[in-house]
Parts: sequence; C-alpha cells; structure tokens
Amino acid sequence: MQLTESQLALENEFAARRRMAGRSTEDERSKARHVRDLSWNIDDYKRSYAQRENDKAARRAKALERVISRIANQIMPHLLELLQDKSARNRMIAAAALGFTDQENLARDAITYALEDDDLGVRINACFGLGKLGAVLTPMDQLNKFVSDPSQPLVLRQSASWALYELQENGAPRANFEALWPMLLEGDPLRKDEKILLHALRGLGLLRSPDNLDSIIPYLKHPKPFIVTAALIAAARCQNRRAAKYIVGHLGSHQFNANIRLHARKALQALARRKDVDHDYNVDHDYKLNAWLREFGLVAMPDGSFEKASAKKPEQKK
Repeated sequence: MQLTESQLALENEFAARRRMAGRSTEDERSKARHVRDLSWNIDDYKRSYAQRENDKAARRAKALERVISRIANQIMPHLLELLQDKSARNRMIAAAALGFTDQENLARDAITYALEDDDLGVRINACFGLGKLGAVLTPMDQLNKFVSDPSQPLVLRQSASWALYELQENGAPRANFEALWPMLLEGDPLRKDEKILLHALRGLGLLRSPDNLDSIIPYLKHPKPFIVTAALIAAARCQNRRAAKYIVGHLGSHQFNANIRLHARKALQALARRKDVDHDYNVDHDYKLNAWLREFGLVAMPDGSFEKASAKKPEQKK
C-alpha cells in the first residue's frame, strides 16, 4: 500500500524519534559507564597517592590522574548535574571528579557548594575535590570551620586539613593560615590527631616565619617519628637559629631513628646557612655533635638540654 504524503511524513517523524531515543539511551549508558569508571579510578588514585613515597605507587597515581582528568573533562556537564542527584553515591563521585577538571572557576564553585551537602561522604569528597583542584581563590571559611570544630567527624576534619594544606601549597593567600595552623597545634601534642598534626606542621613550615618556632618545639619530642620529622622540617623552614638547641640533641647516640637523625642534620644545615653580598656559606658538620654545638655556640646542660654558651648552668645539687 502506497503511503500518502502526510502518512510518509508521520512515519519519518516516528523513525527519527526512535533514532533519537536510541541515541539518548546509548548516551545515558555511556555516562553511567564513565561515572562507574571514575568511581573505581578515584578510589584507586587515593590509595596510590597515600603511598606515593613508593615509586611504583607514585607512578600509578600519576597515570590514574591523567585517566580521571580525561574522563572528568569529557563529561563535566554531567558531573555538574550529578551534584543535584538523589543518589549520595553519585554526588560523592561528582564532587571528587570535578577536582580533576580544567575549568577551575566553574569546578571550584560547584565543589564549594557541595561542602554544604547533607551527606557526610559528599562533604568529605568535596574537601578532596577542592584540595585536588588547588584553586588559589577557593573560599576557605567552611574548610576552616570543619577542621577547627572538634565536634565534627574526625575523617571530615582530616579531609579539610589536607585540602587546606594543598591550597596553601598551591599559593592560596597566607593570611588564612597564619592563625589556623598555630591554633591547631595548641594543647597536648599526645591528644592531637596525627594526620591533622602533619598538615598543620607542614603548613606552618610553608609560612617560613621565625615567630612560629614556639608552636613547633613541643612536636620535636613527639613519640611518632614521622611527626618529629615533620617538626624538624618546619623548624628549619622557620629560619630561627634558636631552634638549633632543640634540634641538636637528635644527633646524639640515644637517637636510633636514622631518618630523624638525617632530618636533624639537614635542619641544622639550613639554620647554619649564611649569606653575604657575594657568597652563600653552606655549613655541614655531618653527625659530629660537638662541631654543631660550636657552630651555634651551645653547651650541654646537666639535665641533657642544650643552651647558649653564655647561659649560666644550673647549680648541681650537692
């Protein structure tokens, strides 16, 4: 039977709609595959990044970062839509994945909005996304509130402190950190969360202010070697020669941790470095305790501490 003109037009319209529906279904399937791949790769990236001191893990993190960035940039409009999705899992994936995209301003604003999400997992991934994105003009008020509030879940506070440190390292305004890091280091060092401590010590070191030494000193005697190492690096960056008397003891025979001894030596080298108009003077006395004592004009005290040679030794009990 021959179709009339109107019937033929209607049939063509129906066929076009079927093709469009087919393409739409395929597009949705493709987006779902991309979101699933992002979820797997981001989880893998976080594990590899956490172990990046291992060369193999560091290389894997770099490779995963490239894969995630390619997918996230490809479906960025969909990721922005997913931040409004009913599924908290989808919102979590979107908040993290947007941190790998190239459209910094758009991604920054979207992830910052996700910090207010009702779901804890979304807020945690939003912290991760902001830290990964590293946009220097990121509003930091909410991150500051998270990390400063002991009533917040610890994992959220840890995520916020990591994000803040990453933002600082990327060049965020130092004014945000000048009061924050010392505040987080106040109090009993043994009652502090070690991940937040690590970020605070590293961040304080980046400020390179001699005035911050007093906030670092208590952590030079922390029982965890990685905290002591972070404190040694921070003290060296403060460029306050007064730090030497708290550092030099780590070169002694009682210090069995080789990594601490190495970082103590490097810290002393940094503090002893001198400059004049024409030359930089680099000083290294290896692990020779007495040579370092002479370098900084220090003497050993009866109680095991070290003080300036001009300081009066405490009288020994008879």
